[in-house]
Amino acid sequence: MRSKRKNKNKNNPNSPNASISPTRPSPRRAADKLMMRFYEPLVLQHVLGPTRGDRIQCEPLDSPDESELDNCNLRRSFLNYLAYICDFKKGGATVTAIALEQRPAGVVFWVVANENVKDKVVKALKEILNGLASLDDTTGEEQVATVEERTFRCAAELGMPRVKTYWQFMQESLKKCLRVLESEQNEGE
Repeated sequence: MRSKRKNKNKNNPNSPNASISPTRPSPRRAADKLMMRFYEPLVLQHVLGPTRGDRIQCEPLDSPDESELDNCNLRRSFLNYLAYICDFKKGGATVTAIALEQRPAGVVFWVVANENVKDKVVKALKEILNGLASLDDTTGEEQVATVEERTFRCAAELGMPRVKTYWQFMQESLKKCLRVLESEQNEGE
């Protein structure tokens, strides 16, 4: 039986016994691999955190009457409502965020969604924003009512898939409730 003897010169690059092939790292244990899987994303998140900046927490509105809000909170509220309209389908794929950018030529609306922003969302936003842009201090009540009606119709048409999903959820719940009520009625007779 041969005895295992450590070669002290093995890791010395100047020794005559040194290997010419590149050194390979020693294989990791399974536990080390799991720890790396856990810590690598945490380190990455920590490194990227300051780069992305802190999230702006939406403060609760001090007043339920939006006419009393300052311009910044009014814009934020407006953009939240627009983004809600754009989230036309249940499930998270159409969750939308909207930001404003002031440019010399005017304001740019930046729209992003969890998946690609659909053409019908862009079309609906253009229609809503064009209608709102046509309003000013001299606009009559009839024209305001027309813009309100168009905005509502546009939002309702865009959000129909979400409404249908909620309708299905409600129908299922209603059927369960009706079964319970019928069984209670039958027991009471």
